[in-house]
Amino acid sequence: MTSPSFVTVVTPSYNYGRFIGECLESVRCQTYPRIEHVVLDACSTDETREVVQSYLGRHDLRAVFERDAGQADALNRGFGQARGDIFCWLNADDYWLTPTVVEEAVEALRAGADVVTAGGWYVDRGGRRFRRIVARSREQIARHLRHFDVVLQPATFWRRTAHQPLRTDLHHAFDWALFLAMQRAGARFDTVTREWAAYRWHDVAKTASDPARRRAETVIIHREQFGEGSPQERWSRLVAAAYALAERQPRAIERALKRAVYVANGVVATATRNKICSW
Repeated sequence: MTSPSFVTVVTPSYNYGRFIGECLESVRCQTYPRIEHVVLDACSTDETREVVQSYLGRHDLRAVFERDAGQADALNRGFGQARGDIFCWLNADDYWLTPTVVEEAVEALRAGADVVTAGGWYVDRGGRRFRRIVARSREQIARHLRHFDVVLQPATFWRRTAHQPLRTDLHHAFDWALFLAMQRAGARFDTVTREWAAYRWHDVAKTASDPARRRAETVIIHREQFGEGSPQERWSRLVAAAYALAERQPRAIERALKRAVYVANGVVATATRNKICSW
């Protein structure tokens, strides 16, 4: 890797104007000097455009306002115009916790890894921390990534040479699929035992809503990793079917059924040491 490295941060956005300012500010205030920030907004109808435009000229920020075919498509467009030799993406409702995150990530990649990740915090819509996210070791990533996504996406950076296109056929699991593709191509993962990213948990976030579609994409990944009819694929298919059934019920029953399935999934995951699970 040449030095000093140039870092590209890509942010896909749609109607997260109430959050995106904190994301933009966390990039703008980084101590590392060689950063470009590419924001791709899918023609939001809220205040997003005004917030983004207020940051133009304050740091190396490029904003594109155009419709896309989903979050993965926007990310592919962003990385396609990236000038950096180190990549990352930061969703519009997430942000970095300290001004030294990029500096620490670049230093970690200089040590020889192709992908470096760290921990963080779940935060509520107001930014209050409520659960720590502990970074998995590189041994845990190597052992468990096929089974479930063990990498905190907003706290992850990788070399351009390790990058793979994001899958636009996936709506929820494309970050997991990206890390698997990089791992399959031989990328070396490493972990920094620091807390880099705030992962915002709120009612309109895709992960927080935990839809059956997300569980159905776990089935796709497990089928690709372990084969159709494998214990992993059969269990994730059962969980997805239960979630789909729950979503056909009244809201109170849906929540109760999903909670019961979530608990059962945890029991199975614990009993199999995470070899069979649908997270």
